[in-house]
Amino acid sequence: MVHIVFDPSFIGYDEYMQYGNGIESEDYFQGSSPFQRGYGQRGAGVGDVFRGLWRFFLPILRRVGTTVGSEALSTGQRVLERVGNEGVPFKEAFVSEGTKGIDTVLEKGGLPKQFGSGRRKNFFRIPPTNVSVSSSKVFELLPSNPLTDTPYHFKLHSSQNFIDLSKCYLQSEFRIRKENEHGQLVNLTADEVAPIQMIGQTFIRNIKMSINGREVFNSNSLMAYKTYFSHELSYSNTAKDSHLNAAGYYRDTGATLETGDGYNARRNLFAGSRTAQFIAKIDADLFNQPLYLINFCELDIEILPNDNEFVLINTPTVAQGAAAAAPRYRFEVVSLKMYVKKVSLMDGLALDIARKLEVKPARYAVRKTLMKSMFISHGRFEFTANLFMDQIPRRITMGLVANSDYIGAVSRNPFNFQQFNVRDISIIANGRSFPQAPYDLDYPNLKYIRPFNDMNEAVGFANSLESNGINYEQFGRTHCIYVFNLTSSGDDQAALFDLIKNGTTAVSIKFNQAVPAGGIMLVVMGECDSLLIPASTTATHAPLPKQEKLIDEQVSSILPPLIQLCKDSSKENNFFQQIICWALLALYLMLIVSLVLHQLCSVFWLKRNGQHTNHQNIERKPTDLTNISGMFRQ
Repeated sequence: MVHIVFDPSFIGYDEYMQYGNGIESEDYFQGSSPFQRGYGQRGAGVGDVFRGLWRFFLPILRRVGTTVGSEALSTGQRVLERVGNEGVPFKEAFVSEGTKGIDTVLEKGGLPKQFGSGRRKNFFRIPPTNVSVSSSKVFELLPSNPLTDTPYHFKLHSSQNFIDLSKCYLQSEFRIRKENEHGQLVNLTADEVAPIQMIGQTFIRNIKMSINGREVFNSNSLMAYKTYFSHELSYSNTAKDSHLNAAGYYRDTGATLETGDGYNARRNLFAGSRTAQFIAKIDADLFNQPLYLINFCELDIEILPNDNEFVLINTPTVAQGAAAAAPRYRFEVVSLKMYVKKVSLMDGLALDIARKLEVKPARYAVRKTLMKSMFISHGRFEFTANLFMDQIPRRITMGLVANSDYIGAVSRNPFNFQQFNVRDISIIANGRSFPQAPYDLDYPNLKYIRPFNDMNEAVGFANSLESNGINYEQFGRTHCIYVFNLTSSGDDQAALFDLIKNGTTAVSIKFNQAVPAGGIMLVVMGECDSLLIPASTTATHAPLPKQEKLIDEQVSSILPPLIQLCKDSSKENNFFQQIICWALLALYLMLIVSLVLHQLCSVFWLKRNGQHTNHQNIERKPTDLTNISGMFRQ
């Protein structure tokens, strides 16, 4: 109840009587000053605003507290080490290490340490130093069998060094010779013979790779087509005209793949049976990711080369005549070496990785490739077949090539992907068709714009400043390669895993004209997300309280010198040092209790969530690209 001061001796009732009708249709309250007037409170009020702010800032404060507490623990340990080991005065060590700790917290929070000064005036800051790697070396490996015997075997024995698989290269030396009328090998003269595209990698028919006896990669005798798909579609013109020349890549710009500037450049490399040298990165799945291969792993690589008829292209000249017997050419492997980069980590980091491997295995996020070829007999107008029966790939690349070119003909290029009058081609995954709206193609009348655009869209060159060099005319003549994106979002986000979907993946092709005599081959490459766990890194299922033991060891190594330092300061009657010491001791105890509680909560939630986890579903956050820390992210 509101009490209004009213004295009838000098205040009349007239001052409190309402005259007129008041404010109509308005819920308005008005009283004499200094009492409340207005429409009253509307909304949740000031308390609700503060509650909302508290809910917003509470997670931020928790993260800040965790970061500050962890850095305070590290700073205190550094202070004790400098005081105990180096004999630095406590106050000096506390100020210097505390400044470093504050700078670290600011950097983690993304706040600049200099406000408005700019980088050009930062005279006292140096870039971070890499202290994780002690040394790195590149070793040369030779095959364990003679080059006259195939397949070629390379073995990397287990050692304490880590292997940088992304920096492993295969150096090769080739020579082309021919047989004379007596069957003897002689040098070339003016022969029109050249190797196929990117011979430094496409000479390989099959690669098998195993780690500790377990096979982790097999290209299914289609390694040349896998390499051609990957490089022809994914690399830009700048890369093809520069560093890919080291692998024997020279762009084909002629009307056919058997003529043109690219063919002439490759032919000139081997003119007069000259030995040509190439170097190329190994195009296996595990070699296409940035993480180091952990130590004490034995790596076996088996390389099987292609036949002479597959890797050589011979276009007879007019002087030779059509009736003259075609000479037999021989593609010789003169030298084959592998260069492997091995890395030695710092002892502390290597021991930390070894401790983590005792608890959980190392995991490698790999884009797994599945190669398959299918024969389409002549006279058919439709073709339907199942491609994959288990996991649905995230992307499928396919092309049609003549059966004679696929088997290997010296006068033809095995990478001549023709259109064969296809009217419609689609992928059916779990009953869903890709593309959703079917194609209506008419290659003779140059009506194939949708698959050409879908190819550029699927490989990431659409609406960009780069190009893979395949123009519209080449697509309809010699580079007719279809690419289908089957991800949930419809975009190929390389840094993200896609949800695993199991089912049947099929292909359906319709032709405007019958398949020509001899038949055609359908070459398919599927790409799936997978996790690779080397056999030697399997977790030993050790009890989880090891983490608490590790914390106890750290506590036992930190607390005694801190307590001793506090006792010494008490004897010296140093009040400032006493306050700092006992404050650090209290902070240490609080952090230890919080770490133990955090471990117990983590164990509880891990066991609870483990009952509802689908082990086939892969993490949905990006894979860390850091060479070392990415192996153990959860």
